Amino acid sequence: MRYAVVYVSDTGNTKMIAEEIFVALPEGEKKIVDLKKDAFPDADLYFIGFPVKYNYCSALITDILEYLNDKELAFFSTCGLSPMEEYKKMIFKNIQPWINESCTVRGFFLCQGKSVDSYKESLKYNDAVVRTAFERMVSAGDTHPDDTHRQMLPRCRTSML
Repeated sequence: MRYAVVYVSDTGNTKMIAEEIFVALPEGEKKIVDLKKDAFPDADLYFIGFPVKYNYCSALITDILEYLNDKELAFFSTCGLSPMEEYKKMIFKNIQPWINESCTVRGFFLCQGKSVDSYKESLKYNDAVVRTAFERMVSAGDTHPDDTHRQMLPRCRTSML
């Protein structure tokens, strides 16, 4: 089996998770690729990572998904907000239209991470109650991904392999 861990990372959160997944993959043919820098590899099973932005993934990810056929896919993502199960389902629902029916999806892992400064800055335009709630969630992400998320990864990898 050929494995590829492909990702987009803005703050380093998704890259950190990508590296953890890569190290844990079985020895053999495996690659890790920063999609902003490197060419897209050929593989049988892709671990596809991205930061969540405005409840969505980047166009770079959707462009890739449109062209993958008969592949196995496992997704991982980081977000500045608390990764509640409902939010995770919404994010996955938003990327499903780009996943070819011939592909098999093995799972989706979502964890909290640091937010980009531009998102933190945009919070000031919300009303005080909303702003306070979002600021609390976003500031909690400044210490994530943390050891709790790293401890969850082995279970996620096992279920996705």
